[in-house]
Amino acid sequence: MKITQLMTSIGIAAVMAQPASAAFPNGVASGDTTSNSTVLWARSDVAGNVRFRVKDGNKSVSNQVVTVTNPMRPAKLVVRLLQAGKTYTYEVSGPNGAFAKGSFKTAPAKTARGVGLRFGVTGDWRGELAPYPAIKNVPASSLNFFIKLGDTIYADYPSPAFKGEQAKTVGEYRLKHNEVYGTRFGANHFANLQKNVSVFATIDDHEVMNDFAGGALAADFPDFLGTTGFINQTPLYNNGLQAFHEYNPIINRRYPIVGDNLTDERLDLYRSQRYGRTAAVYLLDARSFRDTGLDNVTDISSAAQIGGFIASSFDASTPAKTRTMLGKAQMARLKADLLAAHTEKVVWKFIAIPEPIQNLGVLLASDRFEGYASERSELLQFIDENKINN
Repeated sequence: MKITQLMTSIGIAAVMAQPASAAFPNGVASGDTTSNSTVLWARSDVAGNVRFRVKDGNKSVSNQVVTVTNPMRPAKLVVRLLQAGKTYTYEVSGPNGAFAKGSFKTAPAKTARGVGLRFGVTGDWRGELAPYPAIKNVPASSLNFFIKLGDTIYADYPSPAFKGEQAKTVGEYRLKHNEVYGTRFGANHFANLQKNVSVFATIDDHEVMNDFAGGALAADFPDFLGTTGFINQTPLYNNGLQAFHEYNPIINRRYPIVGDNLTDERLDLYRSQRYGRTAAVYLLDARSFRDTGLDNVTDISSAAQIGGFIASSFDASTPAKTRTMLGKAQMARLKADLLAAHTEKVVWKFIAIPEPIQNLGVLLASDRFEGYASERSELLQFIDENKINN
């Protein structure tokens, strides 16, 4: 979706951001943090060894090296065997004496009670609008995690780092990501946020191209030529997703091969994380598997156009006609995880998805859940019938 609103502040006392280390120009970060693991991340501006050291107080619990051969490709490391509900510190050292440090909190154990939870959410930022002062209050807010809810770059909009109308190569997509996480006007609020608050990140559309539908046939869209299959098999999609994955602390996970041409071996961005008995958080990918969008209503006074749009969005007469935004595999996982949380008496369930799920009417509705109304009804009916509250 084209969204020009930059960000939403979460209304907590502001702190001054400090520029990232020159040798780690995008700062350091942790992400996809569970009760026993995290992903550490840093981009060194020179090739060589990047060392990640994790500490529990003064005790070193992990000390590993990642070798960087391309300075435009960040280093990432999965750290496992951590303890639930703890705050860890980490140190990152790089070539030529570069050094940075941060911290993260692991999630409490699933059975933990009386757990408090604070988190933030934002989305939609463009390179020329950096350094994003709306998030400079985050480091003072004691958050458990922070959600980056899509449109983390605008690959299809010119910016100082890449003035082309559309990024296409992995290198061009990397330029866009590097730009939004770099220092501008002497400030880098994202670096200041991510070094001490773990992030969960997902895509919307602008990580690849505006309003794309990963489950549409590539042959129907000239910009995505390169395969006879789905858009989520094209070079443009794969290049965009590769750069997104590189520039966020995301664990490398793919869908298994089960004979489903839509999902087999595609990047898996679905996240489900419990925070004791207090809450569960579900982060969805609403782009990679969605069907082709319907034609938008162009005349809101036309009953025929409106009726036709609504009928098409609700058509679930056969499996082949059931329109999907999430894809069957992801929908099945969400249902199973919601039901498990309900059965285990988890109080709150937060579903994070870049598209509005509420009914906002038929105007410009193709890209929202109004265009996939049968799937929306299926999900809401499942929640209602299983009495899943909160």
